Amino acid sequence: MNTTAPNTTAPNATALNTTALGTAAAAEAVGLHVASLAPRGAAVAALGGDFGPLPPLHPEEEDVVRTAVADRRREFAVGRHSARIALGGLGFAPPVIRRGPGGAPVWPPGVVGSITHAGGVCAAAVAPAADVAGLGIDIEPAEPLPDEVLTLVCTPGERHQLPPGPTAPLFAKVVFSAKESVYKVLSPLTGRFWDFHDVELALDLPGGGFRLDRGPFPVHGRFRVADGFVITVARPERPRALTTGGTLPAVPPPVPVLLPAPASPSVSAPVRAVPDPGPVPASARAAAGPAPEGTPPQMTVAQHLSADVEKVRSYYRLVDEGDVEGLLALFAPDAVYHRPGYEPLTGRAELGRFYREERVVARGRHTVTSVTAAGGAVAVQGGFRGELRDGGTVALRYADFFALSPEGLFTRRDTYFFAPLV
Repeated sequence: MNTTAPNTTAPNATALNTTALGTAAAAEAVGLHVASLAPRGAAVAALGGDFGPLPPLHPEEEDVVRTAVADRRREFAVGRHSARIALGGLGFAPPVIRRGPGGAPVWPPGVVGSITHAGGVCAAAVAPAADVAGLGIDIEPAEPLPDEVLTLVCTPGERHQLPPGPTAPLFAKVVFSAKESVYKVLSPLTGRFWDFHDVELALDLPGGGFRLDRGPFPVHGRFRVADGFVITVARPERPRALTTGGTLPAVPPPVPVLLPAPASPSVSAPVRAVPDPGPVPASARAAAGPAPEGTPPQMTVAQHLSADVEKVRSYYRLVDEGDVEGLLALFAPDAVYHRPGYEPLTGRAELGRFYREERVVARGRHTVTSVTAAGGAVAVQGGFRGELRDGGTVALRYADFFALSPEGLFTRRDTYFFAPLV
């Protein structure tokens, strides 16, 4: 257990704690930071990524990562375990936590929340939906955002708000993390994917806050740079109880539920005592609202285009998650993949071999900056930053072109990198 209290000083341009802790201590510190930034009534859990043997995943959860690489499987399992611990703080028995259409976890009725992982730590935060309409959290290593990624993430207005001098790239990482938290609020409530330039945040760097005023509804959040991490938490401006004319009930403070990694693989890790959150309000068991209506039998042209775009966005998410089986299902059996400097890949078998064995990238993240769709074709521009199999790193821009069949499967993909023969 970490015997040193984490730095909870409000961040500003002259006082930033970027010193990294060991994994077990980092998990404890991150959990406390998230709990201190989260809305009242939330429950938070944090685990070190090297936590010992975990309870087995439910078969529906196991299916999500059955073909993923070992690191992704482990990360997913620790994240789901963290989420179940957090839900226990609200009085819920351990549920199956399925993955929704956009990749976000599907919470029990009447609950909102999110999961995040970085730097060997997984954290989850949940809250009653009657008290807060959405909850997004994100953690990132407290490292400067590279210049080539900064313009992909920050709008001109956000870059103008960054402090001058050497701290600007680190505060750009704060913007990156804040937007991740905001997206976790927006996406479940709007049913769509949000790009980095779809929103522009107003930053309060000395006060450790940020706001989204230009969007479907206002969102505000808080951040902290401490103990080697950037930590951000976002929520809608007004809790659901107030927007529907009700009154906001009294709720307890956030409950940190922390299980740091044990010194050796074991399930008998020391557990911090969890304060009793009191009886679970009936509102926490209430349904979050009616289920979305089904897709109409006759899709309009606009709906076809939207479906094509979402299919392409799913591709990048599945690639970054290492879900080879999931991404292969997006391609037609005879699909062709063209890359400058390489022979085309034809068919799912060759594509599968490429993604499992031949791809030079070990792990990374795509950032989509623009998407254009028309007549069964989707064009994408974006940036990628990742780690190569040989240990090197890569950061570059790309342009992709997808052709889709009437059934919505990729029949062809052409990739162009802003670098020679990547």
